[in-house]
Amino acid sequence: MGQTFFLSEPIDTLSPDSDTLRLFEASLASGRRTVWVTPQQTLSIDGRLFLNQEPVMPEDVLWIRLAPTPSWHDFLVFLAAHPVRFINEPAAMLLFPDKARCGALSVANRFVVSNRSDALRAFDLAVSNGHRGLAVKAMTGYDAHSITPAFDRETVEHAFLTHAADSGLAICEPWIGPDHSEEAEESAVRLTFAGGRFLGAVDYCGPAGSLSSPRLGAYCRPAKPLPNTLLSALRQHAEHLSRHGVFLVGYDLVEGVVLEANTSCPGALSELEHHTGLASVHARCIAEGLNWALGRPRNDALVF
Repeated sequence: MGQTFFLSEPIDTLSPDSDTLRLFEASLASGRRTVWVTPQQTLSIDGRLFLNQEPVMPEDVLWIRLAPTPSWHDFLVFLAAHPVRFINEPAAMLLFPDKARCGALSVANRFVVSNRSDALRAFDLAVSNGHRGLAVKAMTGYDAHSITPAFDRETVEHAFLTHAADSGLAICEPWIGPDHSEEAEESAVRLTFAGGRFLGAVDYCGPAGSLSSPRLGAYCRPAKPLPNTLLSALRQHAEHLSRHGVFLVGYDLVEGVVLEANTSCPGALSELEHHTGLASVHARCIAEGLNWALGRPRNDALVF
């Protein structure tokens, strides 16, 4: 019988209600041997992946539950070079990164920029298309200071320099939330799919700015009913991702526009249980994810 590995940050750094920890606990409860490992415990010997000094066997499954960091791309390339059953597959996460456009579903004019001039051009384009300004974001490591609403050129330049400090790149996309004022409220709906199947949706909301800084009072509630046409389009997209190596995916919907498909470490499973009445979401994801991974060919070793 194979075993399940969880590749994540040190376990003592996670909150008790984190989706990664609850998925790990659900895997333990299933009776399948489950092991927690960190990136520092990965090793490659003669093209074979070792985790905590154990070779990964053909019937083993490896959940990748890591938040993107500046070294994220290189680590995924390293993992993708090994024929292992991953959830989600590293090659798929490289092909469908979190910040990429979501095909025709995505907001137009999202750019990854490497200099202030291109950031200003993105700002001018957004304004000419009727938007109030830009949301300037860091490429990786989202925290309380990783998103800046920029409604003038000076702020755009400053925001680019701030968010591009680590990687040299920043994301510039039209700002479609409210202006940052005490009266405004912003909202982002997260729709979660597993293996192409829709699990549910929750609405993260709160005062303007709270979604990028939880200290400002963001909270979660059940999402309002969504248009069938939108759900149908997202289901088709999730099924496409599932066929190409992405089991778990979360879509972010702001003011009716799908901003991105989160493939690296999608969450909201605990929120689905708390706010929609769904039961045993983590256990179901573990069982379905195991069947999904074992039913697919092992990840082809890729050379980039």
